[in-house]
Amino acid sequence: MAGEVVAAAFGVNASFCFVLPNRAQLEKLAVLADAGQLTVTIDSEFALNQVADAHARSETGRAQGKIIINVSA
Repeated sequence: MAGEVVAAAFGVNASFCFVLPNRAQLEKLAVLADAGQLTVTIDSEFALNQVADAHARSETGRAQGKIIINVSA
């Protein structure tokens, strides 16, 4: 794969992970969320017109949680 070749040139490993939806897992997550037992750490939130800023935040590698794009703002 081309990405792996480029990564190797920089001395790093690259891999691709594809996840399929799993109904049982999603139902378990819904139960936990409804019970208030599921928490998500949010690093920052950006309006849709700030997507470039959100991407820049992601690129720093220093985000401590999810970066949210608010499409209704």
